[in-house]
Parts: sequence; C-alpha cells; structure tokens
Amino acid sequence: MGGDGTDLTPSAGAEGHAELAWQELHTPGESSAARVEAIEAFRQACRAIEQGGPSAIEPIAALASAAKPASEARTPSGPAGQISPRPHAAARILAEVGTTEAAAALVRIALHTDILIAGRALDALPSLRISQAAQSLLVDAVRGATSGAEGQRRSLLADGLGRQLVTGADFEATLWARAHPLANVRAAWARALARALADAGAPSGNPSATASLREMLDDPDSMVRAWAAFGLVLAGEVRALSVLARCARSRRSDERAAAVGLIGVLPLPEAVPPVLTATDDRSPLVARAAIVRAGNLGVRTGLLAVAGQLSCKRTDVVEQAAWTLRELLGQDPGFAWSGRRLTAASAAAVMTRCRAIHERWAPRTRYMHGQTMTAHAVSCTLERGEADAQPAFFTLLGMSGRSFGYDPGADEVANRGAVEALVAWAAEHGSGLAPGAFYFRGERMS
Repeated sequence: MGGDGTDLTPSAGAEGHAELAWQELHTPGESSAARVEAIEAFRQACRAIEQGGPSAIEPIAALASAAKPASEARTPSGPAGQISPRPHAAARILAEVGTTEAAAALVRIALHTDILIAGRALDALPSLRISQAAQSLLVDAVRGATSGAEGQRRSLLADGLGRQLVTGADFEATLWARAHPLANVRAAWARALARALADAGAPSGNPSATASLREMLDDPDSMVRAWAAFGLVLAGEVRALSVLARCARSRRSDERAAAVGLIGVLPLPEAVPPVLTATDDRSPLVARAAIVRAGNLGVRTGLLAVAGQLSCKRTDVVEQAAWTLRELLGQDPGFAWSGRRLTAASAAAVMTRCRAIHERWAPRTRYMHGQTMTAHAVSCTLERGEADAQPAFFTLLGMSGRSFGYDPGADEVANRGAVEALVAWAAEHGSGLAPGAFYFRGERMS
C-alpha cells in the first residue's frame, strides 16, 4: 500500500504510480519533504512491479526502447510542446526494479544502435541496483569491448559497471578493468575506485584498490590519470594532487576542464590556486568550469577571480560568472544587463563591491551564500537534490571523513539513504566544526 492507502500491486497499475512519482521528483521547486515522498512512492511502485515477475518487465522495457525519440514524445494532457519523460522514466524503473530480467533489459537497451534510445538506459545504469546478476551482465558486455562500433557501444556501459564492480563480492576478479584497451573503460574504473576510497571509515583500506589507482597514474590517457589521482587524494595521498594539476594544464581543453572540475571539489586549501588560475583560461569551456568551482570553494580570492570575468568577450563566460557571484554572495550584487552583456558601469561597480567584500571576508575561510560555510548549510543543499550535488557531497565528505555510501555517479533515488545519513551527521556533529574552515577526512586543515 502507498502512503495514501493506494494499492500498488501490479494489477493496480504500479507502472503508472512509478512514472507519476518520477515526474513529481523532477518537478522544479519541489520541497525536500515532497522529494522524499516522491522517492518513497517511486520505490514502493517499483517493488510492486518486481512482485509481478518477468511479465511485468516486458511492457516497461518496450516503452524504454520505443523507437520514437524522447524529444518527440509529448504529454497528451500537458501544454503544447511539453516533453514527456515516459521513456526515460521507464528506463529508470528498470534500474530500480533491478531483477535479473530488468537489468538484462536495461543492458540490452543501452546497447541499442540508436543513441537516443540507448541514452535512456545509459542514464539509468549508474543507479542500477547492485546485485551479482547485474555485475555479471555488465562484465560480459564490457570486458570484451573493442575499438569497433559494437565495442564502443559496449564501453559506454562502463560507468554503470563501475558501481557494481567496487561493491561486488569478488573485487579481485574485476581488476582487469584497469588495463582495458579502451580509455573510457579504464577511466570509469578509476572513477569507481575513487568513490570507494573516499570513505575514511570504510573501504579506503583496500590495498588492491589503492594499488590499482597508483598504477593508473602512468596511464597514457590524461583523464584516466586525473581520476586515479583524484581517488588517491580522496584516500589521503594528497601528493597526488600534483598529477591532477598537471592534467589541468593539458593541451586539450576538455581534459583541462574535467581536471579543474575534479580539483575544485576537493576540500583542500591547495585546490584553490589551480582553480582560480583556470578562470582566465583561453578556452571558455575551462573558464566556465573553473568559475563554477571557484564558487564551490567559496574563498575570498575567488570573488575577485570570478568578478574579473564579468568583462570577458565571451557572453557565456560572463553569464556563468554572474550566476556564480550571485550564488556565492547570496544576492544580486547589482547587475545591469544590455542583452547578454553587463554594462561597463555595472561590471566596474560589481568589481568594486567584490573588492570591499574581499577585505571583510577572512583569509583561508570558505563562504556560502554570503555567510561562512557550515555543515548544516551544505547538507541543506545536498538534501534539496540540486542538479550539481557533487560539490556539496565532497564538502561534507571533507568535513565528516565519511561518505555514508553516497555515490556521485548515481541519482537522488539511489543516494537517498546516504543523503539522510549525511544530513543526520551534519545535525549531530556539524556544530562542533569551525564555520568556514577547511576540513579533509575529518581533520581541520591549517
């Protein structure tokens, strides 16, 4: 039965209940309480579908693999042109049901030659319920991937596989992934290991995982090296940050942007200089990534670095800088726009204001929405299920030294229990931490 007494057996239309809950979860502006209710309703409906056996999976798999692109599917009762989430919701239902039949259907759809269809399953795979069956299916699909078209499609399943590998019963049997011929498979394995090693209270003592990441520091692919270094830093080997910093100076702008994105979520004072330097990168992609992370780090020098981009020639960089400053300050600092550009007078006035705030804010202190950062404030951001929850998670990880099983690669439904644990930790222990201080693996950074 649902919380309102609704029968959620398959015969009562559990699929419809799950889809409705999924839509509610993706409705902008929903409160944290409403999101929790939607997640529970979604899970209950998926459990009811599971009770229906293999026959209940077939129509859901058919919807998830429907030939009509999701961008063309319209909601009959909605406003003209409103996009229906039905195929994507169906794929996520398969991941939540998580039976052998559901997992097999999701893997099959993820290997579809139409990327629009495959994309629905690929989005859901990183949140697939962990099971031996799911691990076996994904291992069989990915292990033999080659450079051909079919192999490339199979390699896209690697992120979903990573979640299964590091939590599977036979970790040693999965180490083939670190030497896979395709770089994106190796990178996915490094990402999975980084998540596993992040928790100072759980699997961080796995010597095989740590050794794997150390070996991958010599990988020929920059992104593999970056993720390996990131994982080692999270495991406490801060010297690996130098490898990440070198990746942030890659000749390829996409690699620089990705590396800066990783550095900027590390709750370390040493992460600040490379991120702020990158706000002035010649590539708008890198500059935008650095601007976002400068806001996440929340230090006073970031104010000036971000404000300095308000006069950039690229409008997308200006817009990102303005959005980041508004979030960091907790208010509009007085922007005046002419189209997609700030007026010269406005840009100058905002810079002057940021210089004044810079003088008031304390050095080596983190700020959030205009106030010194606290565990409670960060936990509220994570609890609201905002689009980019990773910075909030890594900040809480730094403060607590615990991940509580949170998986940055999975979605809000899969992470609900971990979010609740992190929020509870912030409520119980957060007041004992100095507001605005850098913490890493539970210890304050001087």
